[in-house]
Amino acid sequence: SAGYLSTYRTALGLTVDAVLVGVLARYLTESTTLLLAISLSACNALLEGSWSSLPFQAATQFALYASINMPVSSMTGHVTRTTLSSLFSKAVPTRDAGAALAVLDTLNSAVGVIAPLYGSFLSHHFGVGRQPLVSFVHYLVLLGLARVTLCRPGAPKEKVE
Repeated sequence: SAGYLSTYRTALGLTVDAVLVGVLARYLTESTTLLLAISLSACNALLEGSWSSLPFQAATQFALYASINMPVSSMTGHVTRTTLSSLFSKAVPTRDAGAALAVLDTLNSAVGVIAPLYGSFLSHHFGVGRQPLVSFVHYLVLLGLARVTLCRPGAPKEKVE
């Protein structure tokens, strides 16, 4: 069943990349899109944590997770990655863009290795049942860092057409 979930998540990501990112780019600035995606991720983590407090069978909780939390997580994750990549590429001089994107690719690969290890450590330390709350706190920290970084004096201003 893990293979099916992985395929489902990848298909959701493909759909988000093909449809939603372009629509958001037309109507919102990249900074707004990023802050919105992180905020939705935090809300999704709280929602995920609430399923266990409701009197549902495990199969119903899984169905809720697969039909609500997983699509929202996939959507916000893809929008966040795409927006961060775009902001990153605009923050470097054009002549250095190739090297900068190679560094970004390397960092993304490193995150793909480190994040599961960090998540396992946190799950072991706090317990699997508290994982959504721990994620929520992490999203709030990330949201604060993003706001400070994007709203600091001297930050590049985005053009809104």
